[in-house]
Amino acid sequence: MAQAVKFIKKFANKKTKLFKLGFKIIGVSA
Repeated sequence: MAQAVKFIKKFANKKTKLFKLGFKIIGVSA
């Protein structure tokens, strides 16, 4: 169970980083 929570947190963190990166790129190109 703890393993799944760790995995989800890591995945969510990666998604947040990707989202922020994409948002930055969109902001720069806009």
